[in-house]
Amino acid sequence: MTAATAAPFWRVPAARGPGGLSVLVVYWATPGGTKDRTWNDGFIAALRELAQRGHRISFVNAHCDDAVDAFAARHGDADVVLAKSNWGWIVDRFVRRHTTRAAPARAIMVSGISDPISYRRGRFYDTVFYQTEWYRHRLSERLHLVHAYGINTKAMHPPADPVEAEWDWLYVGALTANRRPDRLLDKTGRRLAVGDVSSSTPTLVDRLREGGVVVRDYVPYDELRSLYWSAERLYVPAALDGGGERQLMEAIACGRPVEVEPDNPKLAEVVAKAASWTEAYFADQLERGLTEAVERASRSRARRLRTLEARAWERGRQRARSVRQELR
Repeated sequence: MTAATAAPFWRVPAARGPGGLSVLVVYWATPGGTKDRTWNDGFIAALRELAQRGHRISFVNAHCDDAVDAFAARHGDADVVLAKSNWGWIVDRFVRRHTTRAAPARAIMVSGISDPISYRRGRFYDTVFYQTEWYRHRLSERLHLVHAYGINTKAMHPPADPVEAEWDWLYVGALTANRRPDRLLDKTGRRLAVGDVSSSTPTLVDRLREGGVVVRDYVPYDELRSLYWSAERLYVPAALDGGGERQLMEAIACGRPVEVEPDNPKLAEVVAKAASWTEAYFADQLERGLTEAVERASRSRARRLRTLEARAWERGRQRARSVRQELR
């Protein structure tokens, strides 16, 4: 499956209800891969909620062969384009490259962290969604910032009956240096690391396995829930730029203890607030921010139009003056 228009049932656009927005989501995933087929986290749950409220949600996978054509065909009918991306990443670059000046409103769901960006570069988007207060302080206050984050609590929840622990330490996420999975080697007991092996660092994967850590590839969401239930605790040793927020919220929703490193205040914030970050909250914040993006874009276009009209009027006035002077 390499076509951006080929998609599982949950990505089939629904009809827009009265007053609903048409939202075009641009994301990146390996076509036909496990994530592309089974993506069901808090972001998707929030978008489903928006669809139930009458908003029309459609998707373009920027990784697909026909992504440019699909985006060109759809973005003209959208009220707002929502990029699921970090700054400067593939999706951000894609949206910037293929959006025209007459395009709809634009928003970005920042799905990672990066060095602070300038207001000039950030204002390309009418709304910037951020995940933590820690990261908000890295963004220009002049940007329109809206917090939006949460998990799929319908999929992630405590077990109905007690589950016998199979693992003492569970790690979930990419096996890369900034996530510091090698710290599992300092732990004792039954250790499991689950992540997308194809995007992981091969030497780290080898070190973990040689150290007695069981390594498994990316798993569907329902299976991941079962792994949370079967673990004594979730361990997220990530550095500040190593992610881990979603995994913490999922494990907490599944009723499992979590452990983070003391040098990561961002994850400490997530642990403290995770219980209130549900898909309903996520949907509310997305709805608010997307609506405001459309309103801000409309005001911006009106200002540009008034400016152009004023310039045209001034040029006409100057030409009339010049003609009068020539006629004297």
